[in-house]
Amino acid sequence: MNDSDEREMSEESAQEGNGSDEAVAPEAAVEEPEESKAEPSPEEIISDLEDKWKRALAELHNVRRRSEEERRNAMSYGISSFARDMLSVCDNLGRALDAARRESGESSELLEGIGAIERELLDVMTRHGVRRMEPLGEKFDPNYHEAVFEAGETSGDFDEVVEVVQSGYMIGERLLRPARVGIARAKSKPVQEDEAGETGDG
Repeated sequence: MNDSDEREMSEESAQEGNGSDEAVAPEAAVEEPEESKAEPSPEEIISDLEDKWKRALAELHNVRRRSEEERRNAMSYGISSFARDMLSVCDNLGRALDAARRESGESSELLEGIGAIERELLDVMTRHGVRRMEPLGEKFDPNYHEAVFEAGETSGDFDEVVEVVQSGYMIGERLLRPARVGIARAKSKPVQEDEAGETGDG
């Protein structure tokens, strides 16, 4: 083997060595991963689970409370639409009763029959939470009364209900229909003269 062959072999060996270094270099360049976060302690795990349990228990309590409230409302107010429709029947019975009183006086079989029907209807409605309001003599309340006229000066106080044009009804604690009423007008106050009479200059 001559010198030129030896030089070629050494150059090839050097190139192979460089190639292997280049292949290894990327692996060497990979950085070591950062240390992972420390695992939570058993106390921390227990505390986290206890917190989640308390939150779930509170949510369950709220769901039960809302369901119970919705159930009560459904039982109390589920017939609101039906009860509102029945109010016209009550109104018509009241008108028939008034007409029977005008025609026959206070003692007649017709009057007794219509009165018995009205009482029975009101009893049935009361059993289902519907009650008639009796605002006569009460102070006018816009939350429950609808003023349809103002009466002339009366012995009553200002804003006192002096006449009921149409009865109002409640269902449970809710207003089913406001009472249509007439209210007393404010009394005119006499002009009070000044104790000193006419004001003078001195």
